Amino acid sequence: MRCKEFTGPAPAMASDMYATLDDLDVNAGEVIEDVEFREVVPALSAMRTSNKIREIFETLTSSKTSNDEGKAVISLSIGDPTTHGNLVVSEKATRAVADAVMSGMSNGYAPSTGLRTAREAVARLYSDPKKDVHVEPDDVILTSGCSHALQMTITALVDPSRNQNVLVPRPGFPLYNTIAEHVGVEIREYPLDPDRDWEVDLAALDGLIDSRTAAVLINNPSNPCGSVYSETHLEEIASICRKRQVPIIADEIYNGFCFAGLDSPLMGSLRVKTPIISVGGISKKYLVPGWRLGWLVIHDVDNALKKVRMGLERLATLIVGPNSIVQTALPKILANVDEPWFQGVVGILEDNASFVYERLKLIPGIKAVRPQGSMFMLVNVRGVNADDLTFARDCFDRQRIIVLPGTVFGVPGYVRITFSAPREVLMEACDRLKEYCEQTISAQGHDAEMNGSDCSSLSSPSTVSA
Repeated sequence: MRCKEFTGPAPAMASDMYATLDDLDVNAGEVIEDVEFREVVPALSAMRTSNKIREIFETLTSSKTSNDEGKAVISLSIGDPTTHGNLVVSEKATRAVADAVMSGMSNGYAPSTGLRTAREAVARLYSDPKKDVHVEPDDVILTSGCSHALQMTITALVDPSRNQNVLVPRPGFPLYNTIAEHVGVEIREYPLDPDRDWEVDLAALDGLIDSRTAAVLINNPSNPCGSVYSETHLEEIASICRKRQVPIIADEIYNGFCFAGLDSPLMGSLRVKTPIISVGGISKKYLVPGWRLGWLVIHDVDNALKKVRMGLERLATLIVGPNSIVQTALPKILANVDEPWFQGVVGILEDNASFVYERLKLIPGIKAVRPQGSMFMLVNVRGVNADDLTFARDCFDRQRIIVLPGTVFGVPGYVRITFSAPREVLMEACDRLKEYCEQTISAQGHDAEMNGSDCSSLSSPSTVSA
């Protein structure tokens, strides 16, 4: 096959080798094989997207499933309550989905913002007549999981063309940074105080807000900290944001996961009426992350988010709504899965949290921060290894325990563990962690003795004789 010669300027869309298909001297149907295809350049938004938890988890778990001593892998990493099989989905939730399938009414496209019946159910969940909080179905948009709700909300609120920024917590769930980096907006991290149960440093938060701040993201109960904010603390946060005219994104996926008599209201029910977009879903509370149904709820008494609401409705058309079967089942799930069942789940998590915390107190070189809720705990490991990435890698290599390094969450020197596993698994994990820490500290002491011995041997004769 040969290339026709041509003169004059190449057409605007011509490749380096051919101008158009008409310029190829080929027969109809002939396969072009001798043209090397140029490398395709990916979109910048794709290349700057990085899910740090998934990267670390998949790197650790890419090796064999047991080490030379035959130890099976124990995962204390991903916040998936279904991982170990000990937390069981409510039969009422399963029946609701089965009924939706058998009805034959869920096989078509739903409205892009969600089925009206499902949005009404979520609106009832977020309404509180005692506090004069009334959420309408039009205030609700259903999404493909809570992560999708976060992506839509950040995309709708923060515009990179206006050099805007979004404030996220540190430590914080790294997906916030992933989404912001994907959108191409500046990320500012406000600190949480470990000595005050990971409460927000209010002065630091206020100092980071400027005229280009488009939103402040609040996560309560917290992943990765396991903290639960009081109503007073939430109102302090909301007051700062209202004073500074900045809306709040409230990640409340773990709402209700509160231990030891603690309680934390939804931010949309606060007396301080700052514009808030709450995100949530059924993945954690109902133990069904794979069902992929979340939502966002707009709280906006001043109608300040009128145009943002329009933007969110347009963004919803990108995927034409989430799973229609689970949407159909949602009213029954929210109405029929009773609170005693959920409190049973929380009770298991609280007992596990106490058990793990007490066991970790006996391990040298580490210090856990007692969680108040959710299913996570941060553990300071600097006494064993100041490099939390090395700590996590060595734990897996030597003991086959998967923990996530705190660097992923913006808090170096810590690791995050999940305590949703069965008690016997947690007991084994704590035993292995204790063995790892003791061996590591012992080896460090031996190395220090050897280094001291080496230094003595290099000393001058007069020093040695003395």
